[in-house]
Amino acid sequence: MFLTSREQKLIQTFLKRGKLTIAEMMEITDTSRRTLYRDLNNLQKSLPENLSLENTDEGYFLKGDINQLT
Repeated sequence: MFLTSREQKLIQTFLKRGKLTIAEMMEITDTSRRTLYRDLNNLQKSLPENLSLENTDEGYFLKGDINQLT
């Protein structure tokens, strides 16, 4: 699984905080909304099979076996 530095930052923050909003992720990665959505799409494709990136009204979160990331 190859991740960019921005994707790695997002994963680390998801593991620490759980859910993140688009605004929070834009601040964390210092990117535009469009770039962030592109990164999220690439991140979803890079995640292991039993792990997914889910979106709710409250924000995005990792769903599945997060132990695969550690």
